[in-house]
Order: sequence, then structure tokens, then C-alpha cells
Amino acid sequence: MEAPCFEEIAAHGEESQSALRDLNNANARETSFLTETDWAGLVAEAFAAICVSDAAAFLITFQQNANYHSPNFKWFQERRNRFVYVDRIVVDDSQRGRGLGRISIASCSTGPALWDTTASFVRSISSPRTRAQMPFIRKWVS
Repeated sequence: MEAPCFEEIAAHGEESQSALRDLNNANARETSFLTETDWAGLVAEAFAAICVSDAAAFLITFQQNANYHSPNFKWFQERRNRFVYVDRIVVDDSQRGRGLGRISIASCSTGPALWDTTASFVRSISSPRTRAQMPFIRKWVS
């Protein structure tokens, strides 16, 4: 099976954007519910916003200077000078176990836009939302 290719979310049309937002909202307990306007703002402000072309998975990150109001993001802003905050990695239930989360991180972490910096990847693991993601996070950081 060929490895999936991640692409910029912003390059996708309205139908694909809607499918990605629906995927986000299907996982709102772990992420947060987003309106169409919220989704557009999130993608526009993101440092990296990438997805699989069939809307099976996506990843959104923010750089340290983003105008993002998450308490976890703000915590890092107060303590780190340079970082990339992994806000959400969402994979459709039917596609889990294929490594899409790991591939999304690898796609992002080798992207040319980021790696002219010395930024660190960070993600808060203390929130209830993130606890549900711990099996993935343990694989990612080990």
C-alpha cells in the first residue's frame, strides 16, 4: 500500500474543507467544535495545516507568535520563545491504525517552512482532551 500524501488544507476546495471540518467536529470532545468561520480562521492562522487528500486525517500546528487563544497554547507562549504547537491531529475512525498520525507529524516536521528555525514541537498532555490521545502520543514521543 502506498503511503498517503499530506497536502496543505488551504489548497483544498469548499467540499473538502467541509469534510475536514466535519471530521474535526466528529471528534469535538478531543478537539473542539468549529463553525465554518472558526475552521477558516484556524486554518488561516495555522503554521502548518495539512491533510490527506481524501479527508481521512489532518494536522494543525501553530507557531509561537500565533493569535490563538487556547489555554494550553498560551501556557507555552509564556514559557518558550520558539516553538511549534501541535494543536490537533485528527484521524477518521475508519482509518486509524494506518499510521496517518505519525505520517502527518513526519510530513510537517520535514516541511521546508519550519525547519529553517530551531523551534521545538510541543503539545500539552495534561488536558482531558489529550488524555484520550495518549496511546498515539506515547508512540510519537518514544
